[in-house]
Amino acid sequence: MAKKKKTKITSDENISIGAGSEFSLPLASLFGQNIHKKEEKVEKKADKGNKSGQIEEELYSLLQKISKVILRRRTSGFGGKTVVQLTLPQGCNIELAMLAKEIRKALGCGSRVEKGEILLQGDICDRAEEWLYKKGVKKVQIG
Repeated sequence: MAKKKKTKITSDENISIGAGSEFSLPLASLFGQNIHKKEEKVEKKADKGNKSGQIEEELYSLLQKISKVILRRRTSGFGGKTVVQLTLPQGCNIELAMLAKEIRKALGCGSRVEKGEILLQGDICDRAEEWLYKKGVKKVQIG
């Protein structure tokens, strides 16, 4: 047997109680203020997206100033797993945790900061190089 499709009730509709009754209630009064709380949550998420855009712009401008980034593939000390070590120059003012988070989101991999370097999980050296060039880094050395 085929299952019956469920229908959704929007917040603007009125619900009739009983067959053929003239009595109806607005949907919001049945469910309380839950409908309005969901709308507030959507607005808060939009504000968070706005803040991340500002952070991304600041990061982009700082990455354009970097002259050289070094990427290395490493496996020793990681249980046979491959990681990519991203090393920035000494005088760089970029917050490494913020950069690691942006790379993690852009490349879809894990990342962490360890001893002043960013470690990316997986053999994604080519993808990381391409992303850095798109963000404005002048030279990326793979070694």
